[in-house]
Parts: sequence; structure tokens; C-alpha cells
Amino acid sequence: MSTTKKTRFDFYVLSGEGTGQGMWKLHHTTDLGIKQRLTRERCGGDRWARAYCLARGASFVGIDIETGEARDLSTAVSALHF
Repeated sequence: MSTTKKTRFDFYVLSGEGTGQGMWKLHHTTDLGIKQRLTRERCGGDRWARAYCLARGASFVGIDIETGEARDLSTAVSALHF
């Protein structure tokens, strides 16, 4: 019996309360995993949360996984602590 391995990607989640700038977090997970994370972020007290997946072949262009909108993540990514 073979098992299939789910592909994991780097997702950057921006979430926060109100209209502030928010907090960036890096998550290395599957497509389903990031959708579950967004649900938890939004239901756990944060008013909003967005997830960006790095575009293939680009260094700092993130694609919003819900709208498809591209965003330059260079300043946000450099502020992350790994």
C-alpha cells in the first residue's frame, strides 16, 4: 500500500485586528493546511487574515491564495524572524 505525500509550500500569513499593519508569520504547509490556518486566524480573535504563496520563479512576489492578487513581499519577508 503506497501513501501519497502532500506537497508543502511556504505561505506568508498576514493577520491582525482592526486597521493596523498586522503581523507576518511563515508557515510551511499544504494547500489544505493553509486554509485551515486562515480559518483559525480569523476565528481566533483576528478580524482579518490573508495568505500569500511565493510565486514560482520569483523571489519576493506573493500571490494572495484567495484573490490571485500579486503583492511585493520584500519588505515584509525581510522583517520575519526564522
